[in-house]
Amino acid sequence: FGGRDEAFVASGSEDCRVYVHHRHRATLLATLEGHAAVVNDVSWSPTNCGLLVSCSDDGTVRLWTAPATSPMPGHPNATAAGLCTCDGEAT
Repeated sequence: FGGRDEAFVASGSEDCRVYVHHRHRATLLATLEGHAAVVNDVSWSPTNCGLLVSCSDDGTVRLWTAPATSPMPGHPNATAAGLCTCDGEAT
């Protein structure tokens, strides 16, 4: 569990994506794309509730951040849930 109030569950997948669900509503909030192989681990930051890290068999580690407010308008890496990659590559 992670995110603000530990209200979110993140999981990696064999389809190269990270999925973020709301813990209590059991709804899918975001599908994060950017890896090119199986995502085998995800972890929420213990000190920053808006930071999620994922790693993949493609040899990359991606940092995903949630803005303090709503998704950044026009940000090329923003998802519907307001998460953005920190590596500067569009997802």
